[in-house]
Amino acid sequence: MIKEYKILIIDEDIKFIQFLEKLFIPLNYKIYSTSNPRKAIRMVDKVNADIVFIDDKTSGVSSIDLLTINKKSTPSAIRFLVGDLPNIENIIEAFNSNLIYKYLTKPFNEKEIIDTLEKALRHMEDQKKKEEFYNYCKELEAEGIIDVAIPLYNYDNNANMKILDENERRKYFRVKTFVPICSDMRIMQIKGKFVDTPFTKICVLDLSGGGFRFLSELKLPISSEVVLEFQTNILDHTLLLLGHIVRMDIVETHIYEYGVEFEIDENKKSQLIRLLNEMQIDIRNNKAIRGCSFCTKENQIKCLKSRL
Repeated sequence: MIKEYKILIIDEDIKFIQFLEKLFIPLNYKIYSTSNPRKAIRMVDKVNADIVFIDDKTSGVSSIDLLTINKKSTPSAIRFLVGDLPNIENIIEAFNSNLIYKYLTKPFNEKEIIDTLEKALRHMEDQKKKEEFYNYCKELEAEGIIDVAIPLYNYDNNANMKILDENERRKYFRVKTFVPICSDMRIMQIKGKFVDTPFTKICVLDLSGGGFRFLSELKLPISSEVVLEFQTNILDHTLLLLGHIVRMDIVETHIYEYGVEFEIDENKKSQLIRLLNEMQIDIRNNKAIRGCSFCTKENQIKCLKSRL
């Protein structure tokens, strides 16, 4: 079932409200609106809207107060402050207090406002997925699954230096790209039980036949009982990989570096090693690496800031 998003419009200009209603109702949005300042105070508190438009000049009550009330009652809502003559002080305060997603200047271009709304809804859904992912991780931490693990590479289970034989060296041979590879990740199993968590984006720093390192803003469990699924593209091949985290380092505040050990069969491992060898040859010959899902500043700005 497609979700019916709720939109709240607070504006003393009735014609502006009618303009937005005419625009949004055919797109199956449920609209709540008022031009009455007293009703506005009640509606921003009681209407659990997904998207909120509040005019910057509402008589009898400040737009900042309305935004603040709405943020307390509906923290996940996407709020827009709108106006024809921007009040710089209000705009700065709204942004500094994290009250609004964007400031919009009247009059609106129809296509532009629809595109902005759709982008805001995607942003809201992405935030919800991140929160769901965080909640899974908090549950794992509460259950005591998160622990301290000895790094996988070059050490045995007793923390003694381990000399790798030729096969092991080949297994852990790493390919490192200048720009991280972007991958989708989700928790697939917890203690043998399948779970349905949303995907989140991560930055893969380097890869081997046995595992890889990646950066994420999420705090994840170090445990073989928590199986992760990764999806990415390398040399025009879509890879679906399973693995578990064996180590974690804090890169900076809210950015973590993880080491993953793959749980894959020999056929898939051979395919991965072949692709990595081809990639390494391209890197050595200074060739452009084709068909890879490289991270961009738009989708992984924090990861790239730590990496580059």
